[in-house]
Amino acid sequence: MAYATEADLTEYLDGDPMPSHPQRLLNQASDDIDELLIGAVYPVDADGVPTGADHIDALMQVCVLQVLFLAPDPDGQKRQYSSMSTSNVSWTRATDASGSPITPEFSARAYKMLRLAGLMNFVTVGRG
Repeated sequence: MAYATEADLTEYLDGDPMPSHPQRLLNQASDDIDELLIGAVYPVDADGVPTGADHIDALMQVCVLQVLFLAPDPDGQKRQYSSMSTSNVSWTRATDASGSPITPEFSARAYKMLRLAGLMNFVTVGRG
Protein backbone atom coordinates (compact mmCIF):
# COMPACT_ATOMS: atom_id res chain seq x y z
CA MET A 1 0.00 0.00 0.00
CA ALA A 2 1.43 3.38 -1.01
CA TYR A 3 1.11 6.23 1.47
CA ALA A 4 0.46 8.70 -1.36
CA THR A 5 -1.30 8.64 -4.71
CA GLU A 6 -0.31 9.96 -8.10
CA ALA A 7 -2.85 12.74 -7.48
CA ASP A 8 -1.02 13.67 -4.25
CA LEU A 9 2.26 13.76 -6.16
CA THR A 10 0.74 15.87 -8.95
CA GLU A 11 -0.65 18.34 -6.41
CA TYR A 12 2.72 18.64 -4.65
CA LEU A 13 4.55 19.15 -7.95
CA ASP A 14 2.25 22.08 -8.74
CA GLY A 15 2.93 21.98 -12.48
CA ASP A 16 6.50 20.64 -12.33
CA PRO A 17 7.07 17.54 -14.48
CA MET A 18 5.95 14.17 -13.12
CA PRO A 19 8.82 11.68 -12.70
CA SER A 20 8.82 8.58 -14.86
CA HIS A 21 6.98 5.57 -13.42
CA PRO A 22 5.29 7.46 -10.56
CA GLN A 23 3.37 4.50 -9.16
CA ARG A 24 6.51 2.38 -8.95
CA LEU A 25 8.27 5.24 -7.15
CA LEU A 26 5.32 5.72 -4.76
CA ASN A 27 5.40 2.01 -3.90
CA GLN A 28 9.18 2.05 -3.44
CA ALA A 29 9.00 5.19 -1.26
CA SER A 30 6.30 3.56 0.88
CA ASP A 31 8.47 0.47 1.32
CA ASP A 32 11.34 2.74 2.40
CA ILE A 33 9.05 4.40 4.95
CA ASP A 34 7.86 1.03 6.25
CA GLU A 35 11.48 -0.02 6.78
CA LEU A 36 12.20 3.14 8.78
CA LEU A 37 9.09 2.65 10.91
CA ILE A 38 9.81 -0.93 11.99
CA GLY A 39 9.23 -0.89 15.74
CA ALA A 40 7.69 2.59 15.76
CA VAL A 41 4.66 3.09 18.00
CA TYR A 42 1.67 5.11 16.78
CA PRO A 43 -2.09 4.43 16.53
CA VAL A 44 -3.14 2.07 13.71
CA ASP A 45 -6.25 0.11 12.76
CA ALA A 46 -6.53 -3.69 12.53
CA ASP A 47 -4.78 -3.61 9.13
CA GLY A 48 -1.83 -1.60 10.45
CA VAL A 49 -2.96 1.59 8.71
CA PRO A 50 -2.39 4.80 10.71
CA THR A 51 -5.59 6.22 12.18
CA GLY A 52 -4.53 9.73 13.18
CA ALA A 53 -5.26 12.39 10.56
CA ASP A 54 -1.93 14.12 11.32
CA HIS A 55 -0.03 10.85 10.86
CA ILE A 56 -1.87 10.01 7.63
CA ASP A 57 -1.10 13.45 6.21
CA ALA A 58 2.53 13.32 7.34
CA LEU A 59 3.05 9.88 5.76
CA MET A 60 1.58 11.15 2.48
CA GLN A 61 3.95 14.12 2.48
CA VAL A 62 6.92 11.97 3.46
CA CYS A 63 6.09 9.54 0.66
CA VAL A 64 6.01 12.36 -1.89
CA LEU A 65 9.34 13.74 -0.62
CA GLN A 66 10.90 10.29 -0.82
CA VAL A 67 9.62 9.89 -4.39
CA LEU A 68 11.33 13.13 -5.36
CA PHE A 69 14.52 11.91 -3.65
CA LEU A 70 14.38 8.60 -5.57
CA ALA A 71 13.25 9.96 -8.94
CA PRO A 72 16.64 10.96 -10.38
CA ASP A 73 18.15 7.55 -9.52
CA PRO A 74 15.42 5.05 -8.54
CA ASP A 75 17.71 2.02 -8.45
CA GLY A 76 20.66 3.73 -6.75
CA GLN A 77 22.94 3.05 -9.71
CA LYS A 78 24.58 6.50 -9.72
CA ARG A 79 25.29 6.38 -5.99
CA GLN A 80 28.34 4.26 -6.70
CA TYR A 81 30.22 7.28 -8.09
CA SER A 82 32.24 9.35 -5.64
CA SER A 83 32.93 12.25 -7.99
CA MET A 84 31.08 13.99 -10.79
CA SER A 85 31.86 17.01 -12.95
CA THR A 86 29.89 19.01 -15.45
CA SER A 87 31.07 22.18 -17.11
CA ASN A 88 32.97 24.14 -14.43
CA VAL A 89 31.22 22.46 -11.48
CA SER A 90 32.53 19.43 -9.61
CA TRP A 91 31.00 17.32 -6.81
CA THR A 92 32.64 14.68 -4.66
CA ARG A 93 30.58 12.40 -2.45
CA ALA A 94 31.43 12.36 1.25
CA THR A 95 33.07 9.16 2.47
CA ASP A 96 32.95 7.18 5.70
CA ALA A 97 35.97 6.19 7.82
CA SER A 98 36.82 3.31 5.46
CA GLY A 99 36.78 5.61 2.42
CA SER A 100 33.53 4.20 1.05
CA PRO A 101 31.04 6.73 -0.33
CA ILE A 102 28.20 7.65 2.02
CA THR A 103 25.06 6.87 0.07
CA PRO A 104 21.86 8.00 1.75
CA GLU A 105 18.84 5.90 0.90
CA PHE A 106 16.28 8.21 2.44
CA SER A 107 15.53 11.89 2.05
CA ALA A 108 16.84 13.84 5.05
CA ARG A 109 13.87 16.21 4.78
CA ALA A 110 11.41 13.32 4.75
CA TYR A 111 13.12 11.71 7.75
CA LYS A 112 12.89 15.00 9.63
CA MET A 113 9.18 15.22 8.81
CA LEU A 114 8.64 11.70 10.23
CA ARG A 115 10.32 12.76 13.46
CA LEU A 116 8.39 16.02 13.74
CA ALA A 117 5.10 14.18 13.15
CA GLY A 118 5.84 11.93 16.12
CA LEU A 119 6.14 8.81 13.98
CA MET A 120 9.67 7.90 15.09
CA ASN A 121 8.70 6.77 18.60
CA PHE A 122 10.11 3.34 19.35
CA VAL A 123 9.70 0.81 22.10
CA THR A 124 12.79 -0.84 23.50
CA VAL A 125 12.35 -4.30 24.96
CA GLY A 126 14.92 -5.36 27.55
CA ARG A 127 16.42 -8.79 27.75
CA GLY A 128 15.09 -10.88 30.55
